[in-house]
Amino acid sequence: MSMDYVIKINLYAPYTQETVYKILHKGSKKKFIYHDYVFGALYKNAPIIDAHAGAAKIINAYNNDTEGGPSIFVIIDSPIDTDVFFWFDKPEDGGVEFTIGNFGNPRKKGSYIDFDYYLRMALDLCEDFSIFAVKADMF
Repeated sequence: MSMDYVIKINLYAPYTQETVYKILHKGSKKKFIYHDYVFGALYKNAPIIDAHAGAAKIINAYNNDTEGGPSIFVIIDSPIDTDVFFWFDKPEDGGVEFTIGNFGNPRKKGSYIDFDYYLRMALDLCEDFSIFAVKADMF
């Protein structure tokens, strides 16, 4: 049986293109590669986009309730081709819920996913905002 793992961070921030851009831009500085994909296509074959285009895509997907939701496919570690999805949701109580999940070829410590790496990376991406909840989960 396969397990899915996620890290969710809730932020005191407006759900805007600028907020999403700030997070994606931090990833760009870490050499993350963002892909403009169509839900259900081969993600790694999709065109590469920058943080501005990625933020616009996220907000457009949220506003138009696009299949696959407000998410983007990300290569976060090119030498070993580690990939994830970033989701940006708007909880009912406001703010932004930033989620990292669907770890492809995940970094590991021994036989286990290196959640320390992903958690520190996620917190670093969100350092410009006040964080009020962090949760790691598997289902």
